[in-house]
Amino acid sequence: MIRRISLHPLAIPFSFFLLALSLYSKDSVIVKKLFDQRLLLSGVSAFEITFTTPPVFGLGSIFSKPSNAIQPCRNTDDLKNAGAFFTDAFWTDKVGGGSKKLSTPQKLQLQRQQISEFQRRYGFFNDQAKLITCQSAATGKVVVKKDIERGIVEKGDEIMGCIGVEIDDVFGKRPDRAGKEKQIEFAPLMSNLAVGRTFRRKGLAEDLVKAVETMVRKEWGYNSCYLYVEKRNKGAVKLYKKMGYWPIWENKDATTLLPTDNGRILETTTTLVCMKKNLKLGLLSRFVPF
Repeated sequence: MIRRISLHPLAIPFSFFLLALSLYSKDSVIVKKLFDQRLLLSGVSAFEITFTTPPVFGLGSIFSKPSNAIQPCRNTDDLKNAGAFFTDAFWTDKVGGGSKKLSTPQKLQLQRQQISEFQRRYGFFNDQAKLITCQSAATGKVVVKKDIERGIVEKGDEIMGCIGVEIDDVFGKRPDRAGKEKQIEFAPLMSNLAVGRTFRRKGLAEDLVKAVETMVRKEWGYNSCYLYVEKRNKGAVKLYKKMGYWPIWENKDATTLLPTDNGRILETTTTLVCMKKNLKLGLLSRFVPF
């Protein structure tokens, strides 16, 4: 027996709209409920619709992000692997004229220094100092990571980016040369943001910054966050301003390392900008300073 189904004129277009929406929805169950409700209102009650999360094709594949795991480093090996990643992502072709390819001695020296700094700043003796990494097995790439100090080789998911945060003394105004500026705040200081070259311009830097802000406010109970950035790193400055950070002072006497094409690592001067965000303001922080 053939059963005649009476549909509302907008039922089919609306159904296709919901189907397209499911390609972008993070929770296809919600779309399923809307879809089922629309079918019931249209008089189609003889069908059972089930949704599974479909593979994303077409425009959906352009706007969707891979399934990333953003989490703090859990042990010393995590810190070492992050230090090795940071050396490639940050020190290679560093802003300011750095060498586009590190020599082996440069890479080994910087990697040892970076791992030592990460262990000192984000070691597990302090609950309010974390180094956060973004990793993904979705790339299909398993990276072999070598521990330089102990010669141990281990495998793990590819690191896509990292960022650090710690509670530290932060100058509320530009410190004088003697370091006697009295306006000091004990507050969260964000640093060491880096994203691998093949993963840039995909929103990962924003995701890492948001992860830090969530931790700082919801877990640590702070309503503001600071950072230092080189003024000549225009891409980073633009990103931070977009996310609601405001410059509060500059230090033209700061120094940084710069790997050169001749294999040396020089200490050069740079202008450091201190920026601050009021986390209580949310989206308004882009328009209203702290």
